[in-house]
Amino acid sequence: MGDKERILIAENNSVVLDGLKRNLQLRGQNVVATARSRQEGSQIIADPKMDFTFAILDARVPCGGDGQALAREIVEKRPGVKIMSFTSDTQDWPKGTIHTTKDWSINELVEAIIRA
Repeated sequence: MGDKERILIAENNSVVLDGLKRNLQLRGQNVVATARSRQEGSQIIADPKMDFTFAILDARVPCGGDGQALAREIVEKRPGVKIMSFTSDTQDWPKGTIHTTKDWSINELVEAIIRA
């Protein structure tokens, strides 16, 4: 498996975001950044000091965009970063995106991260 992924989470619902971050960290995952909007996500993507290797993106992030737009931005500006959609909507995501839904258990989500 090698080094652990360094994870960015973009999710507009603060309860889901905080719960996901906490549960991933409790299972040994390294969450390095979170975003609650497209603008916050874009700032993180553009910041060369933000070193993430894996992004978990909700389809609905407010402020001028969506998870698919953030995914395309990552593909363009951060090639090699793995992307996981955290939604039931699997359309319009860049090729190679790993699709999960919010009804997955945290253990299933961690396993998908490890396998990626």
